[in-house]
Amino acid sequence: MKSRSERHARVAPAKFPPWRQPGLFAAIIIAVAVVYLPALHGDFVWDDFLLITGNPLLQNFSGLVEIWSGGRTADYFPLTNTAFWIEHHLF
Repeated sequence: MKSRSERHARVAPAKFPPWRQPGLFAAIIIAVAVVYLPALHGDFVWDDFLLITGNPLLQNFSGLVEIWSGGRTADYFPLTNTAFWIEHHLF
């Protein structure tokens, strides 16, 4: 039979050797990059053409005013549409 101290002895958590930690971190970063790499060259999908390239509100400054006044948009998402407006004019 085990003594009381043997039954309640704590086991130290496993530690990676110091030389393996940077390698593990690099492996995770590389795996994530490989998974998301195809998305970097992606094109518009679903309704992106309608909401971004075909949206007349994104073409000029008066569209920005209309985005915030809620006049012509079917859904009132002023922050999203403002971000689209800014990106349209920057890129």
